[in-house]
Amino acid sequence: MDMEDSRPEDQSVILLESDEEQEEQEEPEVIDLADDEDEEDDDSSNEGEVSGKTCPAEVTEEMVPPEGAIVERQHYLRFLRKWSQSSTSHCGRPLNERNHNQPKSTEVDLSESLDEVKLAANDTDDPDILVTFESHVKTSPPCNLPPKVPTFFSLITWNIDGLEEENLANRIKGVVEVLKKEEPDVVYLQEVIPPTFVYLEKHLPQYKFLAGNDRNYFTATLLKVSRVSYDHHVVLPFHNTVMSRNLLCIQAQIDTVKLSLLNTHLESMREYSAKRKEQMKICFDKMKSSPSSVTTIFGGDLNARDYEVDATKGPIILDLWEVCGGRPASCWTWNMAENTNKQIPSKPKCRFDRLYIKKSSLAHIIPDEFRLIGKEKVPGMPCFPSDHWGIFVRFKVL
Repeated sequence: MDMEDSRPEDQSVILLESDEEQEEQEEPEVIDLADDEDEEDDDSSNEGEVSGKTCPAEVTEEMVPPEGAIVERQHYLRFLRKWSQSSTSHCGRPLNERNHNQPKSTEVDLSESLDEVKLAANDTDDPDILVTFESHVKTSPPCNLPPKVPTFFSLITWNIDGLEEENLANRIKGVVEVLKKEEPDVVYLQEVIPPTFVYLEKHLPQYKFLAGNDRNYFTATLLKVSRVSYDHHVVLPFHNTVMSRNLLCIQAQIDTVKLSLLNTHLESMREYSAKRKEQMKICFDKMKSSPSSVTTIFGGDLNARDYEVDATKGPIILDLWEVCGGRPASCWTWNMAENTNKQIPSKPKCRFDRLYIKKSSLAHIIPDEFRLIGKEKVPGMPCFPSDHWGIFVRFKVL
């Protein structure tokens, strides 16, 4: 259908002022025909009314009607078509992409009900052209930007008890199955030995493996290749250790979040508390020295007692168990009352395994889940994958 035949003839009024009138007025007068009973046509109505708020249309130089005392109908329709296309196409564009190079004298007045649209174009060399017409253009929904969808990443720390030979082959299979089920982005492992390292690397090809050593037993950190961008890593030895302990430090990134990932296994047993506190201070100092633009997550099997941590941690470092509510059900990671892998008559329970965070000043990260894993026995076996429960933490990035 021809657009010229489908539009009512009385739908627009174009008023032109003379050069003489322009000199008498500082600004062009916008004439609203809805308020002028003499100019209003008897057949006009609110049939162009559209409810709701819409994005303002932009006016370009090409959209201003041609100069002259009379604007022909054909020129006007071309002008209207351009304006209609512009008003709908601009709503989907970000504000910073819109054309801001319009003449400063061009004004757009959209009433809230959108009964009428008034366009005033002012050119110092030409007469002011005032156009008032009723809008029958269907407008798009409000162009409010959608809320940012948060992203998530998860981390597990787990001492897999590689020094215990009993049921080791079946237990390490159980470890693999748990990691496949949980699908963490980052994994801190302790008490890894060379044979279990080879087995894990073979059966978890979706991860990049980084080891703190290659003999005896050691830590290993796993990075999911599809999510984590690896930068570099270093191993910091503890010079006071008698158990080959160190700190495995990895720099990486998930989405826009820069990470410093610190995995360790501190000196064991009560009689080595002094050495453990020295090692813990090295780890916390490493966290504190991390750039403010980086989120630092430190953890592993710390063999920690609360009084040892309180003496070295400092206020800017947060205990993720406490941040996530400090639930008793997720407290004891070495719990001989529940875990039967080791038969100890006193049934001790300790929070040896811990995770700490120093937040970045850039990324807004909220830990929103903290729970224990590995609490189901290996299928067909009387044992759990390890004598330690693992810790699973999920982080929300806003």
